[in-house]
Amino acid sequence: MEVSTSAKPVTFTLRKFFKYASIAIAAFVVVGVVLPFVSVGRFGRPVQEALEAALGRSVKIGKVRCTLLSGPGFSIDDVSISEDPQYGIEPCAYVTTLKARVRLDKLLFGKIEFSGLRLVEPTLNIVKGNDGSWNIVRFVSRMGASNLAPLAFLPSIEASDARINFKFANRKSIFYVDRADISVYADSSGKLRLEFTGSPSRSDRLAGGFGRFHGTANWYLKPQNPDGNQLEANLILDQSSLSDVMTLIQGHDVGVHGEVRAHATMSGPATALKISGDLYVEDVHRWDLLPSSGETWQVRYTGDVDLVQHNFSLQTTSSDPQSAPPVSLTVHVNDFLADPSWAVAAKLKKAPAQNLLPFARRMGVFIPDDLKLEGAIDGVVGYSNHNGWNGGLAFSSLTASFPDLPPLQTSIATASILNDHIHFDPASVQTGIGGNLQVSGDYFPDTRNVIANIAAENTRVDVFNRAVSAWLGTVPLLGRFTRGAVTGSMDYRHQIPDEPQWSGHMQITQATLRAPELGLPLTQFGARVSFTDQVADVTRFTARLGALAVEGDYHYKAAASRSERIRLHTRSADLAQIEKAVQPVLVPQGFLARLRLGSRSLPAFIADRDLDGDLLVDQLSVNGVLMGALQARFSWQGPDLRFTSLSLRLPAGVLQGHGRVSLAGNSPTYHLNASVVGYPCKGGVLSADAAFVTAGIGSDLFSNLHATGSFDGENLSLSPDAEFSSLAGSYDLNLDGGWPRLVFTDIRAEQDDETWQGTGHTEKDGTVLLDLASGARQMHVTSTLSPALSPAVPVAAN
Repeated sequence: MEVSTSAKPVTFTLRKFFKYASIAIAAFVVVGVVLPFVSVGRFGRPVQEALEAALGRSVKIGKVRCTLLSGPGFSIDDVSISEDPQYGIEPCAYVTTLKARVRLDKLLFGKIEFSGLRLVEPTLNIVKGNDGSWNIVRFVSRMGASNLAPLAFLPSIEASDARINFKFANRKSIFYVDRADISVYADSSGKLRLEFTGSPSRSDRLAGGFGRFHGTANWYLKPQNPDGNQLEANLILDQSSLSDVMTLIQGHDVGVHGEVRAHATMSGPATALKISGDLYVEDVHRWDLLPSSGETWQVRYTGDVDLVQHNFSLQTTSSDPQSAPPVSLTVHVNDFLADPSWAVAAKLKKAPAQNLLPFARRMGVFIPDDLKLEGAIDGVVGYSNHNGWNGGLAFSSLTASFPDLPPLQTSIATASILNDHIHFDPASVQTGIGGNLQVSGDYFPDTRNVIANIAAENTRVDVFNRAVSAWLGTVPLLGRFTRGAVTGSMDYRHQIPDEPQWSGHMQITQATLRAPELGLPLTQFGARVSFTDQVADVTRFTARLGALAVEGDYHYKAAASRSERIRLHTRSADLAQIEKAVQPVLVPQGFLARLRLGSRSLPAFIADRDLDGDLLVDQLSVNGVLMGALQARFSWQGPDLRFTSLSLRLPAGVLQGHGRVSLAGNSPTYHLNASVVGYPCKGGVLSADAAFVTAGIGSDLFSNLHATGSFDGENLSLSPDAEFSSLAGSYDLNLDGGWPRLVFTDIRAEQDDETWQGTGHTEKDGTVLLDLASGARQMHVTSTLSPALSPAVPVAAN
């Protein structure tokens, strides 16, 4: 293949071009990398003078280095830009590093002028002088003055990671902007273009910033007329914590959390800017509650801003200009950089009451999920950082309803708000089924303390309990009543973090009371009830307990040695009825415990019991057999029930004793010591004592019965041939196939002047057989008990 000789010079030329180009590029890179590390002190003075000419202020600089790769210019350390004496002696800016790009067209003529300045990690002071002017306005105005340079030739200014302080004469504001990035450049139309981001902050808080905003602005240095636009701005608050924003404004966390973002546009003269935009608030809730994800409130607003006096006012607008919104807000802020004074007012006009429920739940107000609220709200509510809350509200045609309960209605209810105090005036509430409630109260937003008073007039007790518990929690004592009616008043106080305090004085009629100690409800209950957190009294109550008609009193006093005391009286009762009434106390409720497998787990109403009581039964019967009038005094502590005194007035004679019942096991166990004196028997009188032991309930109570004791009788005629002036001995009682069986020992009998000794026992039919001896003489006595014995428990037929 033959190569043309004419191509050789071209190839050689290209090779030389690429060679020298590579060398030049390499040299440029090397110089660009090395140059910033080379101090060029001889340029210090020209650079300083160029900065002073560009900024119109005296400047102090540190080490100066040249830069190339980022553009021909200088990197200057430790720059201090002095302040106009009118605004103080502190420099207006401290700059860690200032990067200045030079204008090549001026550099070719040996003159240093800058096309751009970049301030790295500066601290900037924006100061308002005593005459009301701002140093930043004076600074920019001087930079744009026609006698210095055309506006288009002003150097662009950038700041990265800056801190911007605000000062008022010699006093520095607690507000500043942290981590700010700013770009300022001019164009030939006579305006400065600003781009910025930053985090508003407070010097009295440790947090480095409260939210982050960014935006752009056009600053017209020479407006066409006094009313023309001096500033046009587009501001965006990125999604931020609502608590951070409130902390920025108020100085502390107000306890309301959520997310907030906003957009605003401003235009007009600096003293009369028009502002409009949108505010979005999401998941608003109290600090200690979980957010309610998914709900977003959009608020549109307009207003005015005065950047010279640093005041602004905002008001919400409706998306439908033809109709007024039910809720409108206005915001006024004065002196927002120095000593902010701000106020927010909400005006409500026929606002739907049901819209309050979701917000109230997120603010920690206990409201049941099944509550429905209808009605309208009118009024004005305001809050300012100096005067707190103020205003008034009127609720009209308000209806609160729950499933399976009649609605609660009020035609009008009013509330007044002053400082940290919301007072609800007394309002008449109709229950819909007869009976009225009178409700009033006070709420303190800062502490969330609550005071409430509810008065009832012949109101159904279940409606009363449900209505009150929906807002305040379960009503002590009254919470156990259903049906019936209540008349009286009740007070509620809750001072956080203490437990709520209740008190009341009420009359209960025809109510039903369910108590965990009772196997049957108390019906037709009527009583006078008064209570506080430490004391409760239920006086002169009457009720039905199954077939039993009972009456009595109940008292509770937390500070007493026995916190509870009760008196119970019934005209007649059978032992089986009493056992059925207190079955939850006697019978374990767990499945395994009822099968007597494992130990009994004591319920709270037994384990926590601390009770003294009196029991009176005018006519007590056992298995239908009338025993007489019973009076008993008892003390009940946990599983230990003690009868300190017991008296049973028998048809003839009186049985007296004491004993205890243990409820710790799967079956109750009984220990009773008793004695009877002067019991008529066989023409004489009989006295006896006994120690009874048994366990269980019902038939088990008798089948497990065992007793021992002694007896002593006088003038007993057991049979025509067996008449004794005295008869004494010991006995043992148990049940043989359900029949009581007595065994007598150590019998000693006196007949005339003769003494007899011996033993004896009873047969199933109640026959008494005694074998007595006096020396060599024998006596066999056959008699009967009086009354005749009957089987204690049913026995199977033979």
